Amino acid sequence: MKKMDVHIVGLGNLGSAFLNGLKGLDANIYLYEESNEVRQSIKKNYSISPEESLTAIGGGVLLLCIKPQNINEFFNTHKNKIEKDDVSAAANDYLKTLGYVSIAYSWIKVLEVSFNDFKSNKEFYEDKINTAKFYFDKVLPRAEYHYKSAISGSSNIMNFKFN
Repeated sequence: MKKMDVHIVGLGNLGSAFLNGLKGLDANIYLYEESNEVRQSIKKNYSISPEESLTAIGGGVLLLCIKPQNINEFFNTHKNKIEKDDVSAAANDYLKTLGYVSIAYSWIKVLEVSFNDFKSNKEFYEDKINTAKFYFDKVLPRAEYHYKSAISGSSNIMNFKFN
């Protein structure tokens, strides 16, 4: 199976958190950060050398970890380096994947409290635990399909011939 490309733009708090979470992933990770100080810190802590500016992105996942007020400037500066059809094709599935994962994180927090306080109100916390089990067994697996669709690129959509 081909390794997935993951591009992280901006290595502040959010970008570094993504990088930390991706440590064990079997993927090609590309990092971009304007600050020399941050690039040196990442290189020291992760043994990966971030680039100062974005190079061409032809596929994979693009994680924009920049301040919201800088997004328009970013796209104006780098519009020729990003395959816009890939971004459009992935947006819906990427947001759905993020939603499923975010809710899973919330359920993990609920489970943490439920297991710690279980003896104080068994019936209440048992219901929480069973609902979380349902979510993890029946709902969360949908995230995998949206994720695979998000990283598949845009060629299957853009090359489709409508008659």
